[in-house]
Amino acid sequence: MTVTVSKEERAWAIRVILCFGLVSLFADMTYEGAHSIIGPFLKDLGATAGQVGIIAGLGEMVAASLRLFSGRFADRTRNYWGIAILGYALNLIVVPALAFAGNWQMAALLVVAERTGKALRGPARDVLLSQATGKVGHGFGFGVHAAMDQTGAVVGPLMMAYAVSKSHHFGPAFVRLGIPAAGALVALLLA
Repeated sequence: MTVTVSKEERAWAIRVILCFGLVSLFADMTYEGAHSIIGPFLKDLGATAGQVGIIAGLGEMVAASLRLFSGRFADRTRNYWGIAILGYALNLIVVPALAFAGNWQMAALLVVAERTGKALRGPARDVLLSQATGKVGHGFGFGVHAAMDQTGAVVGPLMMAYAVSKSHHFGPAFVRLGIPAAGALVALLLA
């Protein structure tokens, strides 16, 4: 079955895919950059190796388990944009806030909060992307999005390695993550 798509629908879909691609590029720079140094950062704040493992595991458990509930909530409310914006905002506010965590316990709360944001936004974002890719081709749309997402996942840790090598401290590196975080929020609002 072939579905006819107008030029306006196609233009809208491509804009949404590119905007979400930019959101993912900047967002991945932010949280993949943070994740690349979170272990040594927590150690500097006094956490043991076991505590670092528990914090990372708890964060991932929250991210994985909350998706079921956030996905159902998104379907019930049909507020996909609002939930996606809330999830990204949570992610992108708490990561730069790690620069101001005075102890490993506060940093642990921020790590879990960041993963909570990921769990909130994931299903809603996927629905919005699926709607857009349906107009131009799922393979093309998700391919563009994934390429931009993975670019951010590479650039973020490189950016952090450079920042830490210059200052020899983790705090200023987390503050720098505010720049791609702001870029992600702007791109999300443009979508």
